Amino acid sequence: MFVLPNFLHEDAAYFQSIHALGASVQDHTVSHADLRKLDSAAQQREICGVLSEYGLRFGTRPWLFRPPGGFLNQSVPVVARRCGIRAVVTWRATMNDGRLDVQGAGRSNPATSSSCTSVATSAGTWQSRSMPPRPPASDQRHSSNT
Repeated sequence: MFVLPNFLHEDAAYFQSIHALGASVQDHTVSHADLRKLDSAAQQREICGVLSEYGLRFGTRPWLFRPPGGFLNQSVPVVARRCGIRAVVTWRATMNDGRLDVQGAGRSNPATSSSCTSVATSAGTWQSRSMPPRPPASDQRHSSNT
């Protein structure tokens, strides 16, 4: 799940219980700012600002980053890498049960077939990632992430 700190602080027990069920906690900025409008120092504060807290609270430092609104420019993956983020996840992907699932890859049935997506890597390049097939709908135990 991609969590904003203000929601975490409002109800930490709620997010801790979801984490205890196996959900990983990843980065989504400090204040949900449009990163395209910020200089690199402000981007770094937004992206890096919660990583240590999340690492202490949940036992693992986030390694994925989802930019608010899906808004991205060339500097965001570079700044995210400086923060230790390994990949910037675009809006066609979601975390489910600890795995990165991709939707709408142009296949006739993305729920049961392999998928690909473009992921902005923390090195600042775009890569296509093949993903394993998703389980049948009756076996899915997750909620959507934004």
